[in-house]
Amino acid sequence: MKKSMFIFAALLLIGCDNSNPSSDSTPWTFEPGSSENALWTIVANEGLFNSNNGTLSMIDEFGEVYETELLGDVVHSIEVYNNKLIVAINGSEKLMIFDISEAGLSNRIELDLLGTPPREINVVNEKVYVSCYGDSDYNVYGTVPGFVKVVSLEDLSIEASIEVGIQPEG
Repeated sequence: MKKSMFIFAALLLIGCDNSNPSSDSTPWTFEPGSSENALWTIVANEGLFNSNNGTLSMIDEFGEVYETELLGDVVHSIEVYNNKLIVAINGSEKLMIFDISEAGLSNRIELDLLGTPPREINVVNEKVYVSCYGDSDYNVYGTVPGFVKVVSLEDLSIEASIEVGIQPEG
């Protein structure tokens, strides 16, 4: 058992690459090189609390890793819907919405959630449903009700703010 764990760990270390081959690309568009890329794996990198250093990593189908510039304080969750990437940035109390293409991410839009830190995202019929804590102080002891914000992907307006229980998730 120990021998197989050692082999697995060795393969994992050999297979990982932390390079950024797109250092000369624009901040929100990633050029995958000479080959067309049809598949992205996108990873939310939360960053350190109160450090404003959350990012996204994107892995193309060729195994190349690209990282965005800093997005904000605590990149909490992401959701892909059609050719859109929706990012909940908890500490910065905002959503970011990007277009996704073969070249990567473009057309960054920020939506302020008005003092309610977002947690989880679900998209149904062009509407983004995002659970949000009820205040900016993160309500550690859980006494303030939270909300589900409903955002239209058509015009990026907050259509509703539905009060729910304390510290909603999912």
